[in-house]
Amino acid sequence: MLIDEEEDEYAEYLKKNRKKSLKSLLKAIVIVVAFVGAYFLIQLGFAGGEQGMSYTILGFLLICGLSSLMSLRPAKKKTQRQTLTILGCTDPRCKGKRVRDYQDGDYVYKEEGRCAACDSVQRIEEIYSVKLKNPKQAKKPRQEKKKIEIVPRT
Repeated sequence: MLIDEEEDEYAEYLKKNRKKSLKSLLKAIVIVVAFVGAYFLIQLGFAGGEQGMSYTILGFLLICGLSSLMSLRPAKKKTQRQTLTILGCTDPRCKGKRVRDYQDGDYVYKEEGRCAACDSVQRIEEIYSVKLKNPKQAKKPRQEKKKIEIVPRT
């Protein structure tokens, strides 16, 4: 079962891919049409005539340009992620939990530190990664509105 955050990421992924598929289809159609045009230019050049060599060169240049366009890929945006470690108390009566940043050497079931509530040993229960919000998505802090006081003239 997916957690809410994973469901949001999955929905976001589907939206992006739907837009990409339409864009990719349109790009593929344009490239195929251009390749067919280049093929006909090359055929026209081989047919002879006064400008036969020019058509052949133009067709080959068009094919070279199209093949380089096909190999270009936009740079992927790196999402920032933070890895967290959840420590839980080993005492079954205590439900103390603590969340901290992941440190090298952490692994699940590793005993580390003492519980603040009952002084029992704490054990790493989970290690997971969360996607950080983009600066655009982060909520902007509220600015307090200035109160203007109107004072009547005397």
